[in-house]
Amino acid sequence: MELRLTHAEFGYQPGRPVLVNLSLSVEPGDPFFVAGQAGSGKSTLAKLLTGALIPQRGAVNPRPEELRQRSILLPLLEISPQPLTLLDYVEFLARHLLTRPTRRGWRRKLSDFLDGYGVTANRPTTTLGATELRLGLLASLIWLSPPLLVVDDFLRPFPPPLRVRALELVREASSRMAIVLLDTFPESDRFVEGLRRAQLAGGTILPYQVHRGIALVLSLLLRGGFPERPKLLFRGLEEVELLSAEAPLLVVKVLSPLGLSSLFGRLTEEGYEVREVSTLHDEAELAGGGTFQIKQGPSAG
Repeated sequence: MELRLTHAEFGYQPGRPVLVNLSLSVEPGDPFFVAGQAGSGKSTLAKLLTGALIPQRGAVNPRPEELRQRSILLPLLEISPQPLTLLDYVEFLARHLLTRPTRRGWRRKLSDFLDGYGVTANRPTTTLGATELRLGLLASLIWLSPPLLVVDDFLRPFPPPLRVRALELVREASSRMAIVLLDTFPESDRFVEGLRRAQLAGGTILPYQVHRGIALVLSLLLRGGFPERPKLLFRGLEEVELLSAEAPLLVVKVLSPLGLSSLFGRLTEEGYEVREVSTLHDEAELAGGGTFQIKQGPSAG
């Protein structure tokens, strides 16, 4: 199943959107990892992707009602009113969420599959440790292969060795289903190696390699046009320094080269004019950022 969000917007309070102008696509064979700080809207995005929430603007394809029937969101499924086993979980999900009959002999096959990951399939989930339960659920859902699997807090529940194992699970299953993984930024990129990556900042999807401070500035510019209080927007950012601000022109010094082409390419797409005034170089004579003029064009804001 191919999933596409186009210029989606959602907020819980009028005039205060959590997600703005958000576009992404995901399909089998291309697992997608979205990183974001706490409070960036990852859980809201996960609910949009699985049809639990409906965009207030923009479009989602397939429609939300179809997504609810063809997708599974983890970890919401970990909440159970009774001590089910992992096998019971899978049967419930197959019959009631995916409306899919289970095949003959599936319990033995799933038990053998989970044994390979050191998880006992027929123990009540209330007797499993948190890490074992999470790994067991992830493995069970991958074995079940829904058309779309969305995993919030993908890495955080696991210690480093099991993070690598969870990533192996995802890679092996990616050809059979569309997979979206969400979490905070990992301490090492090896835990998300081989995945398509992006970051969620300021309510929109941005390139993964853009420094987080730069991403925040970019996302807020895309959301609100020329900032009303530009000094507050840039306060506390190590990678970006505001030199002057007089509408419609910002002059900024960017101290890191990472993601500059993506940063300014996205601004240009949205109607801003970007001009480099000077270039910085570090001791190794590699580009280290520079000073730039960012002018709000007639189609921006």
